[in-house]
Amino acid sequence: MHVRYALDAGLSQCEIDQLGGGQPLESWDDEDAALIRAADELHDRQDITEDTWHRLALSWDEAQLVEIPFVVGQYTMLSMVAKSTGVPVDEDLQQLPPASSAYKQGLALRAGPLSD
Repeated sequence: MHVRYALDAGLSQCEIDQLGGGQPLESWDDEDAALIRAADELHDRQDITEDTWHRLALSWDEAQLVEIPFVVGQYTMLSMVAKSTGVPVDEDLQQLPPASSAYKQGLALRAGPLSD
């Protein structure tokens, strides 16, 4: 489902593949790379690093910055509800590629160590 939505929004199949398996931050413009980084950090760490906040602030105003974790959190919550309540997934829909271990490792290195 998400692949179809991404294609309809104008992303190429190559861009979609990079989100899950490569180093997307190197192939996207600065605004998109900062948003991707923020979503990845929120998913992996439930936090956005200072470096990423700085990058986001170069393009977005204060109200928009506050919206970023809300949007990511909303989709995270919806995925938890759908999965835990057994909402069926259409088997015919192309799934997003899983994040490669190399990509996850690269994200962790860029973000620094996890802290409480």
